[in-house]
Amino acid sequence: MKQELTQEFQKLDMPYSLTVSIGYSCGNVYSEETIKKVFQEADKNMYKQKN
Repeated sequence: MKQELTQEFQKLDMPYSLTVSIGYSCGNVYSEETIKKVFQEADKNMYKQKN
């Protein structure tokens, strides 16, 4: 999906560069603590994609 989004942005005639970073995580969200862990994992995955 990242590659497809990047290609679509490249088709636009813009005077600047735009990149896309996507992070994801999966889990069963039953408690507030679990929700926090899912979001932390997604955030960590997003930063991995940036590098």
